[in-house]
Amino acid sequence: MANQDYYQEGYYQQDPSGAQPTPPPFEPEKQKMFSNIFSFKGRIRRLEYGLTYIAIYALSLVVGFVVGIISGIYGLDESSATLLVYIALLPLLYVQWAQGAKRCHDRGNSGWYQIIPFYIFVMFFGDGESGENEYGGNPKGE
Repeated sequence: MANQDYYQEGYYQQDPSGAQPTPPPFEPEKQKMFSNIFSFKGRIRRLEYGLTYIAIYALSLVVGFVVGIISGIYGLDESSATLLVYIALLPLLYVQWAQGAKRCHDRGNSGWYQIIPFYIFVMFFGDGESGENEYGGNPKGE
């Protein structure tokens, strides 16, 4: 009776000879965006990298604005305010490095490639490797 539910739902293909049902062909699952932003492992698409870059830029502006208000209220000198900004930006820097490493992995390169000057343009506009590579499956699900 349970097998009938699978046939009705389309999970298994019915064999006309009455043999055991065959499961559907394997389809790679598409990776969800921002599912693991703190990890340096795996691959991400250009869209996720670009959105991360925009979000980090916007959050950096917010951090600077908030620290400016706090330093004005509490009368912090410039060096203390600058130190506070740098400390507040450390988590954002970590996320940017992690996402950059995964974008490099999508291109088939080591994460260290992101420190090459102007390589950011390759990460933004260059296509990733199709199929699976040494860093994991294709984030597009191909």
